[in-house]
Amino acid sequence: MGRPHNGDVIRIDRGIYAHYGIYVETPDGGHVIHYTGDGGHSDFKGVVRETSVAEFLDGADSFTVCRLDSAEYPHIYSGDETVRRARARIGERSYNLFSHNCEHFAVECRTGKDTSSQTQILNPLSVFNGILSYAEDLFRF
Repeated sequence: MGRPHNGDVIRIDRGIYAHYGIYVETPDGGHVIHYTGDGGHSDFKGVVRETSVAEFLDGADSFTVCRLDSAEYPHIYSGDETVRRARARIGERSYNLFSHNCEHFAVECRTGKDTSSQTQILNPLSVFNGILSYAEDLFRF
């Protein structure tokens, strides 16, 4: 699992997708700020809340601490600043599976860059650009 620190992006593997949040150090063992349901458990609901780690796990055994590559993310906020940025968005209801999901939220709080590796795989434009890049390399035009 790796020991999380204040402001780390953490992830739960749910099989075909992953759920992300911002870890918050607290005296009672930690909280997570993430998109979830209004008092209910769901990774696909539209409100940012601060919950217990157990509620974030929602039956999962553990989470992974995401180490963000500084080459891809040249600016990474401190842990305290990341938590401040995440807490400022509690109550936000802008969830969209493809353009603003839990990974977008967590990575943006940590880096300022609104991105999701999960949706890039499914984004038709990304797929097209990948095919075009492959064709350019293949045919050298």
